[in-house]
Amino acid sequence: MSAAPHPLRIGLLSASYAPELIGIGPYSAELAEALAQRGHDVQVISSFPFYPQWIPRVPPGTLLYRTEALDGVRVTRCRIYVPSRPGPMRRVLHELSWLAAAFPAVIRWSRWADAWIVVSPAFGSALIGACLARVTSAPVHIHIQDLVPDVALESGQMTSRLLIGGARAVARWTYRSFRSASVLSESMAARFRQYIGDKKVAIVVAPNWLRKSNGSKRFLPAILQGRSYAVYAGSSGRKQELGLLADTAELLATRNGPVLVVLGDGPGHRAIRTSSLISLGLVDDATYSAVVGNALAGIVTLAPGVADSVVPSKLAGYMATGCPVIVAAGPRSEAVKVVEDAGCGFAVPTGRPDLLADTLCRLAAHPEERASFGARGKAYATAHWEKDHIVDMFGIALQNLTAGSSR
Repeated sequence: MSAAPHPLRIGLLSASYAPELIGIGPYSAELAEALAQRGHDVQVISSFPFYPQWIPRVPPGTLLYRTEALDGVRVTRCRIYVPSRPGPMRRVLHELSWLAAAFPAVIRWSRWADAWIVVSPAFGSALIGACLARVTSAPVHIHIQDLVPDVALESGQMTSRLLIGGARAVARWTYRSFRSASVLSESMAARFRQYIGDKKVAIVVAPNWLRKSNGSKRFLPAILQGRSYAVYAGSSGRKQELGLLADTAELLATRNGPVLVVLGDGPGHRAIRTSSLISLGLVDDATYSAVVGNALAGIVTLAPGVADSVVPSKLAGYMATGCPVIVAAGPRSEAVKVVEDAGCGFAVPTGRPDLLADTLCRLAAHPEERASFGARGKAYATAHWEKDHIVDMFGIALQNLTAGSSR
């Protein structure tokens, strides 16, 4: 790892951050730490951890803000509203509270920073970054993990034509504020270009990288030892069709087929708990690696209509461990495209637990096919999602953004 040619003072705005174990938080934290290791001075503005349980972990005695040093990075945390049941209206209030809390912290550090990275979602982060770029001409790079308006529309959270039109107008204004952006895939880049029109924006495809385990010895939980199973690992929001898992588990139980194991936590996980599923909750890296590494397949479920606007990070986690993948999603889904390109598993339509159960029974009966899928997936993941290369792309984007800047 080489030192940065021109060390920068970088502000990173991300509503999610370590010690959250899944979702956007771990990637934002690893990005900040990697940039610091390359010689940059990094200041993070985030919330107190709450995901995926949607339970805020705020230290006693904290009023609104708290700053700490974490793995070579300064982190200022903002206290925000976190709904225990994040329905559409409560999510709006959650976003507004993040916007109100984070904005003063960003203003405080705005003169210090040479450049900013804003991570979206939360969409409030994108709005703050847009204001910063437009009002102060600050060099701001937006990193888009989900195209929020598209996800809200595709997952059924937004149905009113008036609201849809308003949301897209706000998104166009927001996304057109930036001169530099990164997305997770070429398909997302095409969607993003629809918002920015003819605005000249430097767009980088920077997918979520392979996260390395901490090297701890792997132990398979006793409840799984000697059993044939498939795993779903990750978050539980409206983007995911988790009801499919419960229906599939019940079908498999009637056939004496493999069992389904769910890793993670949150309101969506609690809603699908059934005696046919094994739920292990949140687990450490070593347990995750053991569970996924011994599974027949890793499952990705996406709600009908969710396509290019989201690229599940769990997909990379499955493939990196050599685990075959089954994607239950529409044919235009980016996850389906990756599995087809890599040749590492199967795609089944949404809403078809019978086909998902059939596919799992097929994998259980053909170990040679599983091994072949797993090897191809691991090779694809290693070739496409190497961390140092992706982090270097962020560094180059920031250097290009700040070159010739008057700030």
